[in-house]
Amino acid sequence: MIADIIVNSLDLRFVVVSATYNSTNELEEIANAATKSTCHSKDLIASFLFKHESLARELEVLNFCQASFEQFKLEAINYCDQIHESLEVSSELMDALYSLGERFSSVILYSFLKEKLHHEVEHLDARNVITTNTRFRDATPLFGIIERNLTNLDKTKVYITQGFIGKTIDGRTTTLGREGSDYTASILAWAIKATRLIIWKDVGGILSWDPKIHDGAYKLSEISYDEATLLTEAGAKVLFHRTMNPLKERSIPLEVKGVYAPTEHGSVISNKPHGKILGLVETKKQDYSLLSICGNKLISNASINQLIETEINNLHEYNDNLATFKINSQRRDSLLEKIVQIVTHSFDS
Repeated sequence: MIADIIVNSLDLRFVVVSATYNSTNELEEIANAATKSTCHSKDLIASFLFKHESLARELEVLNFCQASFEQFKLEAINYCDQIHESLEVSSELMDALYSLGERFSSVILYSFLKEKLHHEVEHLDARNVITTNTRFRDATPLFGIIERNLTNLDKTKVYITQGFIGKTIDGRTTTLGREGSDYTASILAWAIKATRLIIWKDVGGILSWDPKIHDGAYKLSEISYDEATLLTEAGAKVLFHRTMNPLKERSIPLEVKGVYAPTEHGSVISNKPHGKILGLVETKKQDYSLLSICGNKLISNASINQLIETEINNLHEYNDNLATFKINSQRRDSLLEKIVQIVTHSFDS
């Protein structure tokens, strides 16, 4: 499915790949195990390797991936030996381990495109272009250096690379923060002055709320960079919170599309604002939930003001772009229904 999208895409320069499902959590488990036992951590490394070997075997590219996989395994064992020796998981060693998730998946995709579909692509280690500072696990990209790094690449080729990971000036692996692959894509788009960026998700765009909390969500067909940032900062998980900054600086439109319906229109993020209520975001805590209405001109919205009057004791934050209620589990469902009605009315009007 992903391979078909790549093969059928025109004017493509970079494909940024995330790790396979749950890999980041599995790598954290490997690191934590290494503080106690190298035997247990090696067993977990073997399971991690087996998962990726199984995927490569299913795609009939294991022979092409084997050398890289062996190198990655040896790296993982070395990192775990260092963790065990120090009896703690440093941020630097955790980043080195984290990088293996994206590196495994990118080798598999590259091998499938190159060897099975005979598609002209090149494999690129993102760490050779995404230069960052030394703030491990939440690194800041050094944009000027990155832009210069990319001038050395062949502009006629399509590169398969990794999201999330980078490297310091002195060569140590870093990461951009959990779920940072979107950010990598926007950094690369900024650096090459791309005409657009497409991010492919399981859902076919940015929705007015998570379908897991309530049915009937609307697709936001067009929103601005600032509106997208508002949603992510409120807790929406559809995009990494720093993704918008590079795109906004160079006015590069971003389209969020669904891998299961690649021909359907997604959500376009650009300088053009939606202008109304954007949607609902829920952040669950141990004993309560934060229900947030995100949008524009909320203070002058009569329906929201009426809701605030009845829920004043639960109001947590309120400004022209955000109205957040702190609510316990007993009252959560009834307040959620009221907010859904307000958001729905805004979309229908």
